[in-house]
Amino acid sequence: MFFAFRALIKYIPESHIVIPILVPFKGAMDSMSIMSDASWTEFHYQLSEKMVKPTSKLNLGYKFTTNPQKKPPNRLSNPLQLLEMIEAVREALARVSVAKAKGKAPSKVFKVEIVDLDARKDKDTAKAAGKSKKKVSCSYYIHKTTRC
Repeated sequence: MFFAFRALIKYIPESHIVIPILVPFKGAMDSMSIMSDASWTEFHYQLSEKMVKPTSKLNLGYKFTTNPQKKPPNRLSNPLQLLEMIEAVREALARVSVAKAKGKAPSKVFKVEIVDLDARKDKDTAKAAGKSKKKVSCSYYIHKTTRC
């Protein structure tokens, strides 16, 4: 994996960009930014501090704010996926700047939205637990018998 990581580095241009990021924190989104030359360890540590979670407990994905809302997040769990995200950010920012040059202002501000994939599991588990509870109705008959 290290060799694949080193091979991808040469495809990333030398110009560094600032990447605006939205990070989930207690049900809200918090802003931060990173440089495109940030290492995986540095990036992972910054996210863990912002989310107040140990790095070992992070299960992350990412989406762009300009993407459709229903598009599922991309996984972000290793250095290779970070490099893929940075390359996708470069391409997205290039598209935004081309649109601005043509006079077409984008409808949304471009940011990378970090998604806590475990938060979705917790919500789904809570929903499933809520749906499994059924109301039991009992009938009381004249003969004083209760049927459930």
